[in-house]
Amino acid sequence: MNIKPKLIITFSFIGILILFSCKKNTEQDIKGTWNRVIVENAESPYTENWVFDGQYIKITRLDSTPGSNSYTADSGKYVIRSGISNKYLRTSGFKFQWFNNLDWRIERLKAGQLVLFSDRDNYSLYYEFTKQY
Repeated sequence: MNIKPKLIITFSFIGILILFSCKKNTEQDIKGTWNRVIVENAESPYTENWVFDGQYIKITRLDSTPGSNSYTADSGKYVIRSGISNKYLRTSGFKFQWFNNLDWRIERLKAGQLVLFSDRDNYSLYYEFTKQY
């Protein structure tokens, strides 16, 4: 009796379980409100919050420049996908077209920190967040 096929099936099954459990952990860990840290400009008058609820995401931005106080909000859907070595967040359904069909690589998601990276049209986006408890 050849044990190789049984080992291949067993390890394949274990690998699928590991990928599925990592995706579920990511889906749970990302839920909640995240405050974006504007790393491009530390003196930016903007504050930005992203709220993940398990299926939908709401992005709120406030301009606190004296005399401005403009407020914008948009919402759409998101899906977590797991690759072999990376996890991705795909956004869609936004009125603001920039976030539609955008794949973000989840660089870090732990200890109250979220780091997302994406390339679009030769333009790199690097967003850092801290979790609001």
